[in-house]
Amino acid sequence: MLTCSKQGLPKIAMVFDDDVDIWNDDRIGQCMAFRYMADRDTIIIPQCNTMSTDPKINDADKPFYASKIGMDCTIPLVGNWDRHNFDWSAAVNLGEPPKDVTPMTQDELVADMTSLLQQAPRSWKEILQKYHGQPYATIDRAFGRLRHKLGRAGDRPWFRYTFADHDFASEPEPSKRLSNFDPRHGWPAQNATIIAYPSASLTGWGSMGRTTDGPQRSRCWS
Repeated sequence: MLTCSKQGLPKIAMVFDDDVDIWNDDRIGQCMAFRYMADRDTIIIPQCNTMSTDPKINDADKPFYASKIGMDCTIPLVGNWDRHNFDWSAAVNLGEPPKDVTPMTQDELVADMTSLLQQAPRSWKEILQKYHGQPYATIDRAFGRLRHKLGRAGDRPWFRYTFADHDFASEPEPSKRLSNFDPRHGWPAQNATIIAYPSASLTGWGSMGRTTDGPQRSRCWS
């Protein structure tokens, strides 16, 4: 952008990594969506040379100055960034399903999928390939019944699904979060009687609840 600032024609400059085909509009859009952050990756240069044929130039801008913008759409080089997070994703065509597929119920899929994931971690693509030909909704519901038992393996960039007690099976289980929450302060409490009354000193309504542990009071304002 700086090298172009003394030329009249360019007003917008965008920088991309060498894995980007700049003639592919879809790829350019992906870069702008996932590799560009407006507040950190934008430079605006005021009072640059431009052409008098620019319709945004008027008498107040003489001698034909214009602002120019540069956009950095590259993977960051500095900082704790994982380049695998910027890998391109793509739709996968699984092809025609096998002709000899035997329909499975959701319960059968859950049992078979459990055995499959116990053998080795699997990606979602691998799961779909295994059950190619079964109704997608049934596969999705069966997987949903197992999802709360699954974590991710440490095989970047895939992070395949595997049975685990926490999110990332390859990492130590995180320590329990400490909390100063006292369950006795919950509202409304069990066996509470809630009474609404107009407040004389406050705008709005207040409420009082009496529980076995003593009175609790709450007020709200409109």
